[in-house]
Amino acid sequence: MICVGSTDPFHPKAVRTSLGSLFKLPIARSDSAQLLGHLRAAGVHTLAAVAREGEVLQHAAWPRTSIAVLVGNESRGLDAHWREGADARVSIDLCRAADSFCVNAAAAICLYEVQRRSSPGAPPP
Repeated sequence: MICVGSTDPFHPKAVRTSLGSLFKLPIARSDSAQLLGHLRAAGVHTLAAVAREGEVLQHAAWPRTSIAVLVGNESRGLDAHWREGADARVSIDLCRAADSFCVNAAAAICLYEVQRRSSPGAPPP
């Protein structure tokens, strides 16, 4: 897990939401504008989770390689740098009456889909 900007993975709400599983992850911090380039150079494909105007998550295609899911903060989402610099933008198919999920729920849904597809025998998208 890479925390960018003022993200606090140890905020009490984050710890509670993760049920403590964040303590099982290596955590790094970066404010580097070059982070996307470093991920790309390491062979990591980046998916920017956006509320609208992304490929529908369950239909989006991405390579079977290392994946980084980028999520923004609760009120503003991802900064343009991250949205535009990612390899792909994905959105969770919502009814039009809802404007978004909370960031924790959206991240969990995205990570579940990435994990589901990486399981042995998983069908291609």
